[in-house]
Amino acid sequence: MDNAEPMPTGRDCAMATTRCGGGRCIAEIDNQCKLPITCRLSIESICQTSNGEVGPANASTKEVTTLGAQQRTLEATASCGQGVPITTRVTSLECI
Repeated sequence: MDNAEPMPTGRDCAMATTRCGGGRCIAEIDNQCKLPITCRLSIESICQTSNGEVGPANASTKEVTTLGAQQRTLEATASCGQGVPITTRVTSLECI
């Protein structure tokens, strides 16, 4: 997994960090707001097959609600089928 990187949530009182590697990404949500927030994590892996073909694989979590003054972890894993992930990145962290 790569080092944790800050990721905006769209709310000043809710912070997030993300880490990616090996076809999966983890988002740590720290909701310091008084109200709950609901987030969805979307990721993309670039996959390579044994014959050298390269292509994308996408994945996302369901919408997950984090109560006020709580923390939650979201995890998404992209399936490369018979291939292996070369790189994986967060495409979006959408929170409402």
